[in-house]
Amino acid sequence: MIRLFKTNDIAQVVIIVLATALLWTPSLLHPQPIVLPEGFAPLYHLAARWLMPLPRIATLVALLLIILEGVLLNVLLYNEKMLPQNTLLPTLLYIVGMSAMDTFRTLTPLPFVNLCLLGILNQMVMRGNNVPTLANTFNSAALIAIAALFYTPALLLLIPLIIMFTIHKLYSWRDWTVLLLGLLAPMIALWTYYFMTDGLTSAWQNIQTTWQWHFEAGSHVPLRTVISNVYYLLFLIVVLIAIISPLNERQINYRKNTAVVLWPLLATAAMSCFDALWPFNPQLAAIPLAFAGTIALLNIKKRTWIADTALLLLIAAALFG
Repeated sequence: MIRLFKTNDIAQVVIIVLATALLWTPSLLHPQPIVLPEGFAPLYHLAARWLMPLPRIATLVALLLIILEGVLLNVLLYNEKMLPQNTLLPTLLYIVGMSAMDTFRTLTPLPFVNLCLLGILNQMVMRGNNVPTLANTFNSAALIAIAALFYTPALLLLIPLIIMFTIHKLYSWRDWTVLLLGLLAPMIALWTYYFMTDGLTSAWQNIQTTWQWHFEAGSHVPLRTVISNVYYLLFLIVVLIAIISPLNERQINYRKNTAVVLWPLLATAAMSCFDALWPFNPQLAAIPLAFAGTIALLNIKKRTWIADTALLLLIAAALFG
């Protein structure tokens, strides 16, 4: 089956459609209730309340968002020549990763976050040797703020963004000022709306309650969980670099590859402390799964049955997960 993702475009589309239908048809026929996490996530709460009376439409919206993001990820990777050949395998793996559990096959905040994350990767990573401009910095920071309005822990995407600043040696006060302005712009627009609708007091109380929960949850994370998360992250870094390194690409392409893989993983590891409050963090790993999984499977040249088995096991694990 993996050979089809190296040759026949029509067969690739057929496999993606079949796999998507297997994963999502039960949820479309018997939709699960929309998850509405407590806390400050105004844009997601707005979308969820609109779609709450229409669970099938909400599930369809989630599915269409995931398919769109899979296609955008595929286009982004192909245009930047980060794939060994033209293939739709990243789209399939992304859909499988975003559908890995029954609870993910409905409207959740993470498809909105991943859409913002793809925009950030396009702004900050997919630029060849060029240093990100002030416009790229502003747009990336604004996308992080918008993602946080759908899903509060998305603010932790600032960690890899600051790492990217270090890689590109962006130490000028202008860069950091633009970064701050980008973060504030969506927030100012939101608070202006609250001011005009007399909702400032309730919004502020909601924020205080949210961060109180986060502090209490973070302060009670067992040491074993922290150690295991650190080990998990280091292990994934070593494994993913080992997967990517045989390509022998130039340094700039290597930087792109590691950024695409590590950016979501860093954020996922940081967000894992709040899984009790925001139980959708694993969906953020769908982007590195799609990218690194594609490289790994397509690099199996001789014993293709191994790649076929691995792909079928991934689909089966998502189907019965």
